[in-house]
Amino acid sequence: MPTTGFIRGPNTWTVDQIRAAISRATQLNVIHEQRGARNYPHSFGNRKNTPLDSKCKQGDPNMMEFPIVASGPYNGGDPDADRVVYLHSPGDVDPVEGHPQSTYCGIMSHTGAPPIPRNGFGGCQAA
Repeated sequence: MPTTGFIRGPNTWTVDQIRAAISRATQLNVIHEQRGARNYPHSFGNRKNTPLDSKCKQGDPNMMEFPIVASGPYNGGDPDADRVVYLHSPGDVDPVEGHPQSTYCGIMSHTGAPPIPRNGFGGCQAA
């Protein structure tokens, strides 16, 4: 998990908000459910090379994206512009507590991203 929050455009995301979004997304992965018209969480292939943590490789089938919204963990509706990216392998659990776990890759936003390529993302700056 990140040790600091992130800023992109008008939004600032705390470590707790990032953790909550990834936790909710991981729960949905485990129960094989998705939310919203765009079916989040879903695979993120990073075809446009958005900067992410080095452990998160382009094309990894376990790399997922999920909206991060100010009202709390996303549960459908408008996903807004910001996303968390994480790795989650089916069956991956914390060895001590036995809870499903995911690995943080990064946070990104459509806000302020270049208009080309279409639907591009930009990375977020540490707060």
